Amino acid sequence: MLMINNKCQGSLSAKIVDVFNAMGAAEDEDWTDVTLAQIYEDQGVVDESDATKLAAQAAEKAKLAETTTADATTAKEAIPTADLSEADKAKLDFLAAAAIAGQTVKKVVVTLDAADETTACADSFDKMGLTSADGACTATAARRRNLLASYSTSVLLDPAKVDETAAAAAVTKIAADTTVTATATDENPVDEIENIPEIDTTAVATFKTSAAAAADAN
Repeated sequence: MLMINNKCQGSLSAKIVDVFNAMGAAEDEDWTDVTLAQIYEDQGVVDESDATKLAAQAAEKAKLAETTTADATTAKEAIPTADLSEADKAKLDFLAAAAIAGQTVKKVVVTLDAADETTACADSFDKMGLTSADGACTATAARRRNLLASYSTSVLLDPAKVDETAAAAAVTKIAADTTVTATATDENPVDEIENIPEIDTTAVATFKTSAAAAADAN
């Protein structure tokens, strides 16, 4: 009933007080009239018709988000990167940011013919209407045919640069290209961080815990 009252902007407040007091009086002759604030507190529900309480709740939530995000950022910065390639460092950055924000990342696996790994990745982005700056790509050669080889590329899209709408459009575009085959999935960014070669799994495990707390708060 209190939740309904919140959605109705407090229009049922008087009725709620009457009902609670009537119930209390029926059970105890010495029942003391309770206020709406006491009822909300007793039931553990925030009175969303009370602007002061709503402001306090919002401030508390913002503070928690700020604290947990700072903790997760510190944990991410503690992940050693000396043994990582520049491409993997960039991948770590956007995957960590997505994890802290509670986002998934779009992974697109593409099979296509190309002259080399660099071209395979460039073509994969191009066929989605994107550029290599919009995410990360790894390519693996499957077989060679004349001057070209069949490659399987794994493309992770940076959600800070390619939002859900743009990602959906990119997937639709490459799916319509009959020269390639492509499949798209939504992945947990921490799982993808764990797949980075030479990554420190102990440091990532610490980050994973902090990132989960930040994601819940954000």
